[in-house]
Amino acid sequence: ALLSLLPGGQSMERSAVTEVGNIALGGFLDGWANYLGKAIDMSPPRYFEADGAAVLPDGALAGDGVFLFESRLDATTTDLDFSIYMLPDSGPFRDLIVGKTAPAAAAGGEAAGGTASTAVPYESLSTFSSLAKKGSANAADNIAMMTGLETSVDVSRLRFVPLADVPAEVGTEPHAGTVFELQGELSGYLAILFQESSAAAVADAMLPMEPDEPLGDMAQNALCELGNVMTSGFIDGWANVLGTTITHSPPEFVHDIGASTISPLVAKLSERQDYGFVIDTAIRTEGIEARCDVYALPDERELARALDHLSDS
Repeated sequence: ALLSLLPGGQSMERSAVTEVGNIALGGFLDGWANYLGKAIDMSPPRYFEADGAAVLPDGALAGDGVFLFESRLDATTTDLDFSIYMLPDSGPFRDLIVGKTAPAAAAGGEAAGGTASTAVPYESLSTFSSLAKKGSANAADNIAMMTGLETSVDVSRLRFVPLADVPAEVGTEPHAGTVFELQGELSGYLAILFQESSAAAVADAMLPMEPDEPLGDMAQNALCELGNVMTSGFIDGWANVLGTTITHSPPEFVHDIGASTISPLVAKLSERQDYGFVIDTAIRTEGIEARCDVYALPDERELARALDHLSDS
């Protein structure tokens, strides 16, 4: 989209893209430097083209993952999407982040009368990512047992986003799915949302006969049962890793504009925290592939405490 806005031939286009990248990344790093109180330099930009994971440097996928910061450019005539892939050296980056956040966390605890920090420990991010993958594997096993179909649930990425941005993440397209309240040492909410067409396809595959309506009562019951076994799989995996007990409420079926399905949960949690987790997943069964998003919205203090306990044990 950006190239179509620029005059000149291919050489001019590449030069312009390189300069835009230079300006965008320079501003990004300046913001980090100002916040951290450190100097951050960068090499001159280099233009290249690649698809998928090939955009990442060699060896980038060998570890637990990469930090991805996504931004959006608004132009006069079109919208421009771009991503900034940040791949810092783990040790120095950790020292910078921990050194900056530790005083703030301590001050926050003192201001709150000594209550626990809401910050999820940096060292525990990879643990939480493994929780998502473990929960997904359990969910796939549960779906296979229920339907008799070979099933996989793949986690493509784990996102840590401001709660206020979660409804916009879901978007304005119609969605259907289930929401649950989590109870136990890790409380909060979990929502499993399909785009409307995917929800109808999944329900149709689960039912012994074609439903009268694509998302009528029969389909709703099927999706509630699917959400039930998926959620049980997710939280059982989390509970096993964390060494604790987590239960969930009966499923509540939702079918509405995407943002409207998640806004009530965000409103409840935003009274006591600012961030939530989004697990991007894809369900694959024999003869059908459907995409869903799992919105895990745990209580931040309880999650931080559980992960701290796990790292100490």
